[in-house]
Amino acid sequence: MAAANRIVGKNVAVTFQGTDIRPDFTTFTVSGSADAIDVTAADDGSRYYVVGVKDATMSMDAFFDGSTDTVWDKVVEGAAGTLIVGPAGTASGKMKLTWNRVIVTSRDISIPFDGGVTLAVGFQASGTVAESAY
Repeated sequence: MAAANRIVGKNVAVTFQGTDIRPDFTTFTVSGSADAIDVTAADDGSRYYVVGVKDATMSMDAFFDGSTDTVWDKVVEGAAGTLIVGPAGTASGKMKLTWNRVIVTSRDISIPFDGGVTLAVGFQASGTVAESAY
């Protein structure tokens, strides 16, 4: 990969239910997986697998913004909606990942006595991701 094609995370765009939820983010992670289904028979000398169902989860870590509760109110456990992620921002031609239905599975706030207050949010995809461009 050419160095000119590398991107910086600070340009990421993340919206949930139409609201920008990334202003104070520090990390946004998308984790995809697929089930490996064992189809090994008694006479096989090695294990054999076929691909099963795919899955995806997302997580976001951010500093908690005490001046507004916009993000806090949107990411309530059990909330469902569309999640759109633009890893390189929203400029024309940049990658756009859209999950039409994700569920907020967790929302944690960490309040250390000697550090910044942080918010951690977990999402579970319900359906496939659509990859397109802005």
